[in-house]
Formats: sequence, C-alpha cells, structure tokens
Amino acid sequence: MAVEFELLTAGPRVEELLALQQRYLRPSVIDPERGFLTWRCGESALRKIVAETPAAVAVNSGCVVGYIVVSTPQTASEDELFSPLIEHLRSLDAVADTSWLTLCQACVDYAFTGHGVLRALYSFLCDAYRARFAHGIGEISQLNRASLRAHLKLPRFRGHPKTGVSDAEKATTTAVLT
Repeated sequence: MAVEFELLTAGPRVEELLALQQRYLRPSVIDPERGFLTWRCGESALRKIVAETPAAVAVNSGCVVGYIVVSTPQTASEDELFSPLIEHLRSLDAVADTSWLTLCQACVDYAFTGHGVLRALYSFLCDAYRARFAHGIGEISQLNRASLRAHLKLPRFRGHPKTGVSDAEKATTTAVLT
C-alpha cells in the first residue's frame, strides 16, 4: 500500500478532500464505531483555509485517502464551530505566548486505517509547519471513540477531556500536538 504525502493549496484535490469528508460526515457514516466527522467545511471556506495554511493529504493511486486540515486561529475563529475553542485557547497563558495552528479536521478512509496513515500524516504536517508553529490544537468529539483512540496513540499528542459538559453531543477532548 504505497501512500504519498503532499501539501494541498488548491486544485482538483480540494474536490477529492471534500468528497472524502462527505463520505464520513455524520449522519452519513454507516459505522460510527469506526470514526466519523462532525464539521462540514464548504468548498469556498476550504479553499480559503488551504490557500493560507495548506492541508496535509495522503494519496494512494492518485486519489486522496486521508487528510488533515489546519488553520491559523484567526481564520478558524471565523467558523462558528471553532470560535468558542479559539476564544478559550487565547485566554490560556500557556498558549497565548506561542504560535499555534488549529487542527480543524483529520480523516483517513476506512480502507487505510490501521496502516499508519494518520501517524504519517501528522509527521508530515509537523515537518511542514515546525518552523512556523509550536503547537497544533483541536478538539475531538468524545462520542468518536475511534478517533480518540487513534489520536492518543500518536507520540506527540496529549488529550485533555472537557469537564462540566452535560450534553454528550458537545463533549470533546482537546488534543494538543507538540
């Protein structure tokens, strides 16, 4: 299984990324125990994001089989899903003094899970952005146990469950990539 990695800034791969996103977006996911996506990013918003901060994509046989979309906090704060997270993170002294990226979304096609694609995507992403950003910070739904397990196996990830949330649909774990 030969997988190559590249940075996505524009072009037809944007449509491929959106098609993969749509396939795993709730509620269209067939098996939520295997992972799912909660954030739908439209084409114009995605094009704006990747023009500013290219996404890491995994490609097999010419097709996108995985990706990680990242954004600067400034751009991410324009999205209603991310604005509360960005506001909270900006209030933390530990984060306020560093440069960081928002980890918006990671997805690997089910056919490629368990083969190290997510780990390799994050390694590729870290290599691409290490000189500009100290951390990557995002949130993972606590209902998405497959994603939590996969991320917490990664060597540079730390998970911090959000406490005091009564609605299970809104419960998240803040993931920090260093």
